[in-house]
Amino acid sequence: MMGQAESSLTTAADVSESALLGGRIRLRQPARGYRAGLDAALLAAAVGARPGERVIEAGCGA
Repeated sequence: MMGQAESSLTTAADVSESALLGGRIRLRQPARGYRAGLDAALLAAAVGARPGERVIEAGCGA
C-alpha cells in the first residue's frame, strides 16, 4: 500500500531536477509545493559521499 507522499510523485512531470556546483549536487524534488532551499544543498556538499552514493536531507519543512 502506498502512502500519500509516495503516490503523489508518480510521473516525471511531478518532479523537477536541478544541478548545483557544476552538477556535483542534483536536487530532485516536487515540482509544486514545498521545495528545498540552499541549506539542504550546502549540507549535501559538506557530506563525504562518494560519486554514485545518495544523500537525503529529511528536514521538517517548516
